[in-house]
Amino acid sequence: MLYAPLGIAFLAALALIPVVRQLSIRYGYVAVPRADRWNTRPTATLGGIGIFLAFQISLLAGAAITGMWSQVPWGILAGALIIFFLGLFDDFRQITPPAKLVGQILAAAVVVAFGYTTKFFTPKIANSLIAQLPNILLTFVWLVGITNAINLLDNMDGLAGGIAFIASAFLAFFFWRANDLGLMLVAMTMAGAVLGFLVFNWPPASIFMGDSGSLSLGFTLAALAIARQAQASNVFAVMGVPTLLFLLPILDTTFVTFTRLLRGQSPAQGGRDHTSHRLIAFGLSERQALLVLYSIAVVSGVVGIGLEALSYWL
Repeated sequence: MLYAPLGIAFLAALALIPVVRQLSIRYGYVAVPRADRWNTRPTATLGGIGIFLAFQISLLAGAAITGMWSQVPWGILAGALIIFFLGLFDDFRQITPPAKLVGQILAAAVVVAFGYTTKFFTPKIANSLIAQLPNILLTFVWLVGITNAINLLDNMDGLAGGIAFIASAFLAFFFWRANDLGLMLVAMTMAGAVLGFLVFNWPPASIFMGDSGSLSLGFTLAALAIARQAQASNVFAVMGVPTLLFLLPILDTTFVTFTRLLRGQSPAQGGRDHTSHRLIAFGLSERQALLVLYSIAVVSGVVGIGLEALSYWL
């Protein structure tokens, strides 16, 4: 029964995305080709609506089927809802990066208020109350950072969605192994919704997820990674495994940020200087570049599984 939500989310996304695409085109929410963007033809941009609706509908259906209402992390979903509407507002009327950052901090505060924080500093500091202060600060940095990293990674057909699907699948595995069925339900539902979207976002894409999709995906997955209780007792497993699960967006964001700053550009502006674009400049096709990046994400996820099993001293 636990696997039913994945299939429901996949089918819901298959049904909703074409409707959203038609509405997006009808009302003019289309990404036109630009020098700093990758698309070469006008493409619908509101795919995030379809992903989020498929995710929410299927999650509620899954909770009803399994009877796990009390195990669903409503605090994470409340924060994700704020982020979704923030991204949706940005899709309709572009907002400034500082305003977007304020909204992300607000959503992160909701997640923290519900008790979802990293435990990275807890083993190092004897006083649990004092340890919680840097834990909360690190949680804010993590949630905002990964949210924006996935947003920046949405620079090529199929890339952000594929990496989000891989991260969701690995998180579902970790939750399954820990017998945390509520978080597993959320991760599997997210994986199904993103997989359904990828059917239409695979190159050449007929619809983009937009900020409503990339921001809500990044935030939800980052919050799930924080909610994961490490099976190993060492501090490396606490933040090392989540870092490995999001290794590609972290590295790409860091790389692009530094190179743009060195060129005197704003890291927040669009561009064709991401890792994916450079792979194509080296001679790979768009699909080959995607497969290379997917492979990196899968390998780093497998290393994360191994890291949790290793002893602290090793």
